[in-house]
Amino acid sequence: MAREYLDILFLDTICFNMDRHTENYGFLRDPETGVFLSMAPNFDNNIALISKGYPSDIERKNDLFIHDFLELFDEITESYHIPVLNEDLIRLAILNTNIEVDADYIVKFILNGYNQLTDRFRQKAIIAID
Repeated sequence: MAREYLDILFLDTICFNMDRHTENYGFLRDPETGVFLSMAPNFDNNIALISKGYPSDIERKNDLFIHDFLELFDEITESYHIPVLNEDLIRLAILNTNIEVDADYIVKFILNGYNQLTDRFRQKAIIAID
């Protein structure tokens, strides 16, 4: 389940979700035994991306989310498989939301964060991209 939780934090980082805290993630449990099965599907992303307007730092050079996530991964010595993400997948997600947005801005904003993370992980040689 640690991998699933890291995936949620990874998504929060690249999507600028500032509302992840100890009360908005969950677990799925076996109803008969109570055994933890997995993380619950990701939820509570309403304060992400452009919910408070378009961030001024599209390059994300001083992004605290990226800084904090990288700091977390400085402590990890095992391999982490980064989810595949590209422009086509982002544009498809934007299209499926059916909300009018500046798609070019969102694509660039997300990919800038994604690329900074993958570049840093490659330097540490602890990643594989699925």
